[in-house]
Amino acid sequence: MSVLPRLKPAEVGDGVFQLSSLGARVAAIEHDGDVMLVDTGARGSFPLVAKSLASLGLSTDRVRSVVLTHSHPDHAGALATVVARTGATVGVHDDDADVLETHDDVGSLFPLLPARFNRKLSRSMYDGPVTPSDRFVEEVTLDWPDPVQLIHTPGHTPGSVSLYLPAIKMIMVGDALQYRFNRLAGPARLVTHDYAQALRSLHRLVELDFETMVFSHFQPMKRNAKQRLVRLIERLEARKE
Repeated sequence: MSVLPRLKPAEVGDGVFQLSSLGARVAAIEHDGDVMLVDTGARGSFPLVAKSLASLGLSTDRVRSVVLTHSHPDHAGALATVVARTGATVGVHDDDADVLETHDDVGSLFPLLPARFNRKLSRSMYDGPVTPSDRFVEEVTLDWPDPVQLIHTPGHTPGSVSLYLPAIKMIMVGDALQYRFNRLAGPARLVTHDYAQALRSLHRLVELDFETMVFSHFQPMKRNAKQRLVRLIERLEARKE
């Protein structure tokens, strides 16, 4: 889990930008000046996110919603501040929603620590508790001018989701996959709640029509992303034989 500042904001697809932040990369989906944020970054990220939006000619006053790929603090640590400063609604899968209110169930981040130390450390990594506006259970299409579909891809956490933007053939996979040195791989095993389930979830993504894949900790894959994912799944399944 990185806490280093990210580089200046960059467009990764039509109307989709990755912003400067601490921890996980925050994405902004923009339409006519309105903004949907995907994740918030780690605690302390809000000034970087706000500066990034301003550099793109966008305003935090127009942040309408935040959707979380999952509840780990490098993705949701700044959530309380973002909500307080923007008034945005918060959407998260129901299986991760309680973590935002209690910050108790992030054991996969620190698996070697005793539970009480785990809870104390994890609580220090969030700006504060947040009660989500929307707790998604089934896969849904968000109310946005162009469809934004949430695909439940559990494993990294029980409530991990990927976002599918069919209009631009893009998926945003959060921490469901890694992309290091031009090599696509499964999630980071040490901080994944159920690695076998995470790999099974990848089958849900190959049912979609996409060309671009956006990650939370790596550069985006802008060409042939679906083909690369199909080949990854084939390699993983071959190892089981």
